[in-house]
Amino acid sequence: MKQRVEMIVDLIKRYRAGEDLAQIKREAKVIFAHIRPEELRHAEEHLEAIGMDVRDLHDLRTLHLKTLEEELAQIRAATPPWHPVRTMIDEHDQILRTLNALEDLNGQVQQAPALTATMLAKLETIADNLLAAEHHHAREEQVVFPELTKRNIGGTVEVMNMEHSALRSKKQALKNLAKQGNHIEFSRFQQELHELAQALVYDLSDHIYKENHILYPAALRLVTDEALWQELKTRCDEVGYCDFKPLV
Repeated sequence: MKQRVEMIVDLIKRYRAGEDLAQIKREAKVIFAHIRPEELRHAEEHLEAIGMDVRDLHDLRTLHLKTLEEELAQIRAATPPWHPVRTMIDEHDQILRTLNALEDLNGQVQQAPALTATMLAKLETIADNLLAAEHHHAREEQVVFPELTKRNIGGTVEVMNMEHSALRSKKQALKNLAKQGNHIEFSRFQQELHELAQALVYDLSDHIYKENHILYPAALRLVTDEALWQELKTRCDEVGYCDFKPLV
């Protein structure tokens, strides 16, 4: 953690000194790619302790997020609406909105004196949406990943498959917690929700980052035959798509 904080401080100083913006963006992408919330808090505390403006960190994060948005915009511009990768990126947007809702709900529950029916209903919808994303993972595992394995990136694909399995158990645990909410002590519910929410928000967001900004761009570089992508689209149709519920 200390090393990452030092890297952030150094990058902020160089950013403010007007160094090459493209290089700053590249380094920010590496630093912020897998950073945990507690590391960001530690970085903020360190900046305050050494007399630097915390807003500089927020500016750097905003620059990083804008870079990611630009990368996804380029993929969307380069792929037609029917394209499997385009569909998966759009589904990622919905999954990220669901994770934001989970994070917000967890904050509400931790501050509440008791569990309400509204909270429980929101949690069940969130859990259902995360489980609905199994169709998304199935299309990757059954259709897209095998094509990438043929093109010598099987190691990356294997990691993604392992993460799918780990995430699947956490999503099911969240669904089970929603079902048990009225039958366990509220303090236990708070603790279990907090642990699951933190794990899912970080792990699934990190997984989506790797697919959006590493795996999918690689897929588009390696598979250039549009007729093959159309064939993959047909096979994706056979697997099915995500039935997301509206988030209240």
